[in-house]
Amino acid sequence: MRKLWRVAVRFVHPSWAVTWLAVGVAAGVIASFVFDLTVFGSMLWLAVAAVFLLFAILRPQAVIIALAFFAGFLCGAVRTNLAIGDVRILETHYDKEVMVSGHIYDDPDEQEGSLALRLNRLQIGNDLNAEVSEINANLYVTVSAKTSPKRGDIIAVSGKLQEGFGSFAGVMWRSNVVQVLTPEPGDWARQARDWFAERVKAEVKSPEADIGLGYLLGQKRGISVDAEEKLRIVGLTHMVVASGYHLMVMVRLAKRGFKNVSRFAAIFVSGLVIICFTAITGAGPSMMRAGIVAGLSLIAWYYHRKFHPVKLILLALAITLMMNPHYVIDVGWLLSFASFAGIMILAPLITAYFYGGKGLRDEDSREELEESDVPLPSFHSGKVKTVSSAGLKAFLRKQERMAKQAGKPKKEKGPNFLAQIIIETMAAQICTLPIILYFIGDLSMVALFSNILIGPTVSLTMAALCFTGAFHALVPFLSFVFARVSELVLGYHLAVINWLSELPWAMREMPIGWVGLVAMYVGILLAMVFLRVRSGYRLSNVNVIE
Repeated sequence: MRKLWRVAVRFVHPSWAVTWLAVGVAAGVIASFVFDLTVFGSMLWLAVAAVFLLFAILRPQAVIIALAFFAGFLCGAVRTNLAIGDVRILETHYDKEVMVSGHIYDDPDEQEGSLALRLNRLQIGNDLNAEVSEINANLYVTVSAKTSPKRGDIIAVSGKLQEGFGSFAGVMWRSNVVQVLTPEPGDWARQARDWFAERVKAEVKSPEADIGLGYLLGQKRGISVDAEEKLRIVGLTHMVVASGYHLMVMVRLAKRGFKNVSRFAAIFVSGLVIICFTAITGAGPSMMRAGIVAGLSLIAWYYHRKFHPVKLILLALAITLMMNPHYVIDVGWLLSFASFAGIMILAPLITAYFYGGKGLRDEDSREELEESDVPLPSFHSGKVKTVSSAGLKAFLRKQERMAKQAGKPKKEKGPNFLAQIIIETMAAQICTLPIILYFIGDLSMVALFSNILIGPTVSLTMAALCFTGAFHALVPFLSFVFARVSELVLGYHLAVINWLSELPWAMREMPIGWVGLVAMYVGILLAMVFLRVRSGYRLSNVNVIE
C-alpha cells in the first residue's frame, strides 16, 4: 500500500497534464454524442475546468494530474453541447422546403452533371442581407452544374432539407440556386491559386496539368470523373486533395532551405508556408491536422525540444475537436489521424525492429552515457541524480573526436530511400485499413504498388510545377524547362495509374462491422507494443518535420 501511495504522489512532468487534458477533450466529445450530457451545457463549467487544469499544472503529481482529464472532459462536453444545439435548430426544418444561405468554405466538386457544395455559417430565411444569427453547422448541397459558384462566395439555395451525414448537419439534394454573392475583396487565397493555376496550364498540357495541380494545390475541378475513379481504384485519391502530406512536404523544404540562415528564419518562413498553403487549399480536416502538427513541431524544434508523437497526436486531436466536435464522425478526419499515427508511430517501430532504428534505443542510450562518466539516474536505488548539460556536451565532444580519429563519422544503419517509402506506405495503410473497410468496404489491392511507384516522385513534381508557374512571366525559358520536366514525370504517373487500374483484381469489396473494426485496431495496438518491447526504440526520437 505504501508503494502504491509513493507512486501516486510522485511528481511527473507537467506535459502529462496537457496530455491528459487532450484525452479528456476526446472523451468528453465522444460521451456527449453517445449520452445525454446537456447538464454540461452551461459555460460556467469552463471555469471549473480552468481551476482543475491550473491545479494539475501547479501540482503535477500522478494522483492530481487526473484533474487535467476531468478539465478536458468538461471542455469537450461544453463545446459539443454548443455544436449539438446548432444542429437541433436545423432539425426543426428537416423534411421541409426551406431557403438556406451560407458561405462556401471548400471548392465545389463536379458529380455527374451537378455541383456539390459545402456550406457553413448558415442562415435560414429569404434575405441574405438580413441581420440573422448564424448557425454554426455544415450543410451539404448539390446544385446544377450550369451555375459557377466558387469558394468564398455566399449562396442562397431553396429545396428540401434532410438529415445529414458525417460532419454535415443537413443535406439538400438538387436544390435551386436563388442568389450568389461574391464578397469584396473575396477569398484572396483562392484568387491567387486560380491565377497561378492559369499560368501552369499555359505551359503544361492536360491531363498532366490537371493531375499536377491536384498534387500542388488540391484543385480537382479539372480532373475527369473517369480519372477520379482510377485514382480511387489505385489508392491515390489522397494525393490530389491537398492532404496533410503535401503541407508537410512544403514545410520540410522550407525548413531545410532556411535553417542554415538561422532558426528564426526557418520557423518564420515555415510558418508562412503553413498559413498560406492552408489558406490556398482550404482548411479541411486533414489540412487542419497537418497545420497544427507542423506548427507545434516547429515551435518545439525552435526551442531544441521534441514532441513525443503520441502526445502530439492527442494534442492535435483535441484542438481539432474543440474547433468542430463533428469531426469525430468525419471519415476524412479519422483517416487523417490514422494515417499520421501509422507514419509517426508504427513506421519507426517497424524500422527499429528490422534495421535497429534511426535513434538510440533505451539500453543503447544508457550504455553510451555510462561510458562517458556522466552522472546518471540510479533507478535501482530509487534516487535520481540530475544529468548536467555540461557533462552531456563533454560526452558528445568526446564521441566526435573519437569518430574523427577513426577516419570517418559514425553512421547508423537504416533503410534506404525506397525501403523507407515502402515501410511508411505499409504503416499508413495498415492503420487506415479498418476505417476504410468499415465505412467504405472497398480495398485497393494495388495501393502499395502505386504509392511505391509514384510517391517518391511527387515532391519533384510539386517543385517543378511551382517553378513553372513562378517563372512563367519572369523567365519564360526556365518555365518551359520545368514544364517539360513536369509533363515527363506526370506522364509516367498517368501511365502507372492507367495500368494498375485496369487490372481485374485491383479492387475488392471487404466490408466489416464494428466488431471487426475494434478487433483490427486491438491487433494493431498489440503489434505496436510487441515492436516497441522487442526493439527498445524510443518514440521520442521521431520528428515529423525532419
